[in-house]
This record gives sequence, structure tokens and C-alpha cells, in this order.
Amino acid sequence: FALSGLRISPSDVDEVTLAAIEEARHDPNVRAFLMPENEHSRRRVDAQGRRYGLLGDSAEITDEQRRVALLELSATTTRTLAQQAARLNPDALTVAMHVRLGDFATSAPNLESYRGRFNCALPLAWFMDIGHQLRASFGDAMQFQIFSDGTAAQLAPLQATLNPVDTRCALPTDVSDLLAMSQADLLVCSVSSYSVWAAALSSSPYLWFGPQMHLHDEGFASIWGHENRQRQSGSPTQLAWGAARLAASAAYPGRAHAMGLAAQLPDRLLQALWRRSGERQRAGDLVRYGVARLAADSAIASR
Repeated sequence: FALSGLRISPSDVDEVTLAAIEEARHDPNVRAFLMPENEHSRRRVDAQGRRYGLLGDSAEITDEQRRVALLELSATTTRTLAQQAARLNPDALTVAMHVRLGDFATSAPNLESYRGRFNCALPLAWFMDIGHQLRASFGDAMQFQIFSDGTAAQLAPLQATLNPVDTRCALPTDVSDLLAMSQADLLVCSVSSYSVWAAALSSSPYLWFGPQMHLHDEGFASIWGHENRQRQSGSPTQLAWGAARLAASAAYPGRAHAMGLAAQLPDRLLQALWRRSGERQRAGDLVRYGVARLAADSAIASR
């Protein structure tokens, strides 16, 4: 509900969620799902639970404590998503920018130094230029969210450029931020597994930093093409490249768009976003009290 743009107060979500937790706690199927299958998974759950204050500092943690901690983390995620969704304009497109800074290495000295490199902060100018172009094209029909571990000082230029919707919450947001990013109409990625997960969970278009990508012939690029396994004939990347070369259209279809520094946003992307913007308007959404034009061959009599 939160991600669909419906207005639900956090108190309502709490009441419903807590009731669901109490019921799910005794459901054997839910309990089996939440029970980590191996020691590595259990250690991860324990670390997350302690981080969020859901588990104590004791070295001995029971399976029941783990299950309850995971259920409480689910409730926290639901509350946070509701808080973030309530700040958005449901009629406007949402662009999520993942700006990974804090634990990443500083920006590379030149663009070529980014090639094939992971866990490196991207130039803030790249995000700012994309924001400028989108704002110029869509104006108030588009809103921005920034998900970042950067400091206020690091993000100040981007904040001033985009005037983003506030994403801060008092509760832990690791999971809810990932889900919110996956639900955006456009995702602007960092070279980060967190961005990869968000894009994988999403069905929306996304932008990737072109100078980081592995180059193939005929103007194509990939994220994983540098890996030995992906260089082999019959690998997913090689098969994708072969299909792209055979495609009749020069603009190979897909959700991903490789963007260089100061590159122009593709017309294909802008057109897709405009279509998406039209689909978002509640005035044309029947289930939200909107209206729809009857088809010319409709058997329903029109006035």
C-alpha cells in the first residue's frame, strides 16, 4: 500500500502490522521461512538484530529470538516505507538517486580510471547533470529522492540542485531504502551492489555510469564483460552482445542506459518517462475515481 502511493498513516500501519506479526509468529510456514538454514545466515541475522537493537549483546541467541527480530524488522520496514511514501506526490514521477560515498574510495583521478572499477565514489557532477536535464524536461512533474551515506556537506550541491523529497527516518532504513529505490520511476545508480539489487528488483529504467563499464565492439558496453567467465563464448554477456549486434534498431531495447559524464539523456528514455508520467495521473485512473475515454467500437452507449 505504501509503495502504491496510497495515504496510510504510520499509526494505522503499526496497528495492522503488529497484529499480523502476532498471528505470523505462530504460523509454522512463516516460522520455517524465517529460520536461517545455515550458520552463516544465522550470524548475519544476529548482526543485523544487534545493530538495530532487536537483539541483546549476549552471545547466545535462540532461534525464537531470531524469528521475532526478523518479524520486527519487517514491521520497521513497513513503517518507514509508509513515512517515505506519504511525502511523495503520487501524480509526479519519482527519480531515486543512489549516491554511495561514505565507505567508498574517493573519486578516480580521471574518467578512464573508472573502467572496470567497483566500490569507487562517482563524480557528484554526474548526478547533478542528470538532475539538471530531467528538471529541465519535466519540471514539477518530477520529484527526486536521494539515498546516500554521504555527509550533509558532501551532498549540499546536489541537494541545492534537486531540492529532493526528504528520505530521512528515525528508524533503520537499509531495507526500506532498497525497496523505495526499486519502486522509483527512474533509478540513477552508483557502482554498488546495493544499486544492483535495487535495479534487479525494479521493472523501471535505470542509469549506469558509462565510464565504469567494460567496452565491447560496435558501441556496446556491459558491467560484467571484464570477468573471465563472461568473456567465454556462450556466457550471458556474450549472448546478450550477440543479440544486440543482430538487432535491427540502433537503439537496442532495454531498461539500462549507459550515461557518460555530461552526456545527453536518450530520447527513448525521455519518451518512456513521459508515457509513464501520463499513466500516473489519477484523473485517468478509474479505480482512483478517474475517467477513461470509451473506445470507438465500444458497445456502451455514449451521451
